[in-house]
Amino acid sequence: MEDKIKRHEFLKSLGLKGGALLALYCTGQSLSSCSADNTVVPANVDLSVDLSNASYSSLSNSGSYVVISNVVIANIGNGNYVAASITCPHENKNAIKYQSGSFYCPEHGASFSTNGTCTNGVTGKTLKIYTVTKNGNVLTIK
Repeated sequence: MEDKIKRHEFLKSLGLKGGALLALYCTGQSLSSCSADNTVVPANVDLSVDLSNASYSSLSNSGSYVVISNVVIANIGNGNYVAASITCPHENKNAIKYQSGSFYCPEHGASFSTNGTCTNGVTGKTLKIYTVTKNGNVLTIK
């Protein structure tokens, strides 16, 4: 004959063990959605971008941007360019974009000026900005 256990007795026997496992499982699942991309923002980059190359033709338009080697390069108008890390300092997500004169992260809404300062208080951290020089049709980002 089979030994049967009543549901109430089974749940009572789980006690703290079952509750702890359930809490760990649920907490682990919710925290993983905000995990970082495990990207290290390079302190130094050394990129050359030939603006006459068709791959970068969009950079001829003010307000446009391209991403090269995890660097967001944007045309900010009047022949000026700015470059920033694609990694948002808020939670290290590779999501930075350029729009309407500033950098932003669609993950949590952080917005940054072209000098890297957070403009909406989402984070106290600054976005890594690189130096851009233009010589003829070639941008150098360091």
